[in-house]
Amino acid sequence: MKRLVLIFLVAFNKALLGKWLWRFGVEESKFWRRVLVAKYGVTGRGWCTRPIRGSHGCSLWKGIMAYWDLFQRYIGFEVGKGNRVRFWHDKWCGDGSLKDEFPLLFECSREREAFIDSVYSRVNGVETREWHLQFVRNFNDWEMDMVAAFFNRIHAKSPVHESEDVLKWSLKKNGTFDISSFYHAIRGSVSSGFPWKGIWGVKVPRRIAFFVWTAAWGNILTCDNLHR
Repeated sequence: MKRLVLIFLVAFNKALLGKWLWRFGVEESKFWRRVLVAKYGVTGRGWCTRPIRGSHGCSLWKGIMAYWDLFQRYIGFEVGKGNRVRFWHDKWCGDGSLKDEFPLLFECSREREAFIDSVYSRVNGVETREWHLQFVRNFNDWEMDMVAAFFNRIHAKSPVHESEDVLKWSLKKNGTFDISSFYHAIRGSVSSGFPWKGIWGVKVPRRIAFFVWTAAWGNILTCDNLHR
């Protein structure tokens, strides 16, 4: 039981730290953010700082950035100008990135690291904008359904205004981060890894199931525990 409480406390701490990762992405004018940018720099177009490898004077933000990979699973983007959102890598056109949903097209792309504004531009200076994507080869007849589905997807999500790109929190309908949703997402991913069905869902004597459950949490009186 103590271990279970500890796991939930760790999840809650990660959720609290996630708030600062969110604020870094949306509070560009804040002084504290400008200090971090000046000290560590930013990656891509500024949604997070560069990886922190120093060992002195950076422990606080380094500890927060340690959860960036977890945090970014639940963020997406509402595209405006498209100058801060990567076409293939970021989640702006559905629940997943285009490189994951259309891996073959990603492998064939000439612009794997392109931002949206570089592949979605005006035609001859007029107001209408169009997609300009280049691939390393022509596609075969049996691949055309996939290609059609790809272009239907991006045409349906084509930016319609030129405001700033906006960070969105995918766990809330309003797109705004909150600690509770992040906590439950983290706790759910932790809980799903515990073999509940393999312990309580099999036909064995209750005392055996209880023994295995206790052992799984590391609370059985083994020699290691007795030694400690």
